[in-house]
Amino acid sequence: MLASFDLILLKITQGETEDNLFLIRSFIINKLPLILQSLSSLSLMPLNIAFCISQAMSRVNPATTNREEFLQSCASHGLMTEQNVEQIVGGKASSQPLSKAQKTVLLQQCRAGSQQPEALVARLGDLDGNVSAYAEALADVRLLD
Repeated sequence: MLASFDLILLKITQGETEDNLFLIRSFIINKLPLILQSLSSLSLMPLNIAFCISQAMSRVNPATTNREEFLQSCASHGLMTEQNVEQIVGGKASSQPLSKAQKTVLLQQCRAGSQQPEALVARLGDLDGNVSAYAEALADVRLLD
């Protein structure tokens, strides 16, 4: 976790291109919470992942890019509560809480015609913590065609 935020800060100060910064931000917001979720479920000992995230974030500069979005993504994946996010950011979160997209719901919407596969493709660039659900649903929709 800390290495990811150190990396983005380093790359910003080095004048990295926006495309490369976007890739790092996407990893932090879309993949890192999933990795933490997997690690917490594999632990042999009970692990308070919210406490671990809180401790790590106390070492990250509060002004760091995408810190709050990462925390919101963690909350949407059930790793912590909105109250945990507010405690870490030191008050009310400035961004709206993220909602977790469900692959099964996205698939149902595609089958019913209320969600087009092209819309899922467009959402693959979002920084909302749901890219894996969009990609999985898109792969399943394409397999059904």
